[in-house]
Amino acid sequence: MAGADKVYIYRIHHKAKLAHITHEWKIPGTTLIPGSITSFALDNYGWLVNQLNNTETIFIRDVGKLPRAALNEKKTLTEQGVKSLFAYPLKIGNKLEGFIGIEYIQSQSDHSEENVEIMKIAADIISFSLERKQSEKSLKRTEQLYEKIFENTGAATVTIKPDTTILMVNSEFKRLLGYRRSEVEGKMRLVDLLDNKDQSVLRKYHHLLMSNPDAVPTNYEFSYQERNGDIRVAFMTGSSLINTKNCLITFIDITEWKDNQFIIDFDLLNDGNA
Repeated sequence: MAGADKVYIYRIHHKAKLAHITHEWKIPGTTLIPGSITSFALDNYGWLVNQLNNTETIFIRDVGKLPRAALNEKKTLTEQGVKSLFAYPLKIGNKLEGFIGIEYIQSQSDHSEENVEIMKIAADIISFSLERKQSEKSLKRTEQLYEKIFENTGAATVTIKPDTTILMVNSEFKRLLGYRRSEVEGKMRLVDLLDNKDQSVLRKYHHLLMSNPDAVPTNYEFSYQERNGDIRVAFMTGSSLINTKNCLITFIDITEWKDNQFIIDFDLLNDGNA
């Protein structure tokens, strides 16, 4: 902005209740303009924070005439040699995330509609950029959390497309079936890993998951084939993934449990015939 001696951006760290400087520009060719304070506690500058939260633009033409409630702000700005200050809040939604400050040190500034509009446009652009960056970070954290949960379900877990093509598997799936991720992800269908007698049932349940999930049993028993050709038995659970046509399938191998149950039942049968 015309005549400005220093421009800076502060970001707010809400947990620490601090504002810290991220960018600063000073008029070139002079050593008379001091650097900005690296960081400050929000509680020490309550008047400024309140103004940033409740107004679109702050214009202080004469720092010496700041109100009594702004005693700390007046002291700090005076020590910095500031005569006039322009500030515009950076918000994401209604939450204050920082502010742009424009200081006039060598002379006072006049309030002008043009300056206000320029500052508003600049702040809106920065706020949009911050919001997008925050959304990207939030999305990344969500993806990382999902991957961590997916990997540590304690059961073989797989996501599949409507035609049961495998999108992603976890380590337990790999351990049980003996396939490497690169062999199955995007290349094989879950239905093809089941015993022939169970394939039509899986197709039926998978279709219902997308159209009428309440009609699908909570757990259903299937026989599946390991990479080495062995047939095993598992309890499977399926659920549709929100806002997609894909499904999440988990299963736990119960082969040994089934075998032991058969032995116990057979022993009881023999005892009954003794």
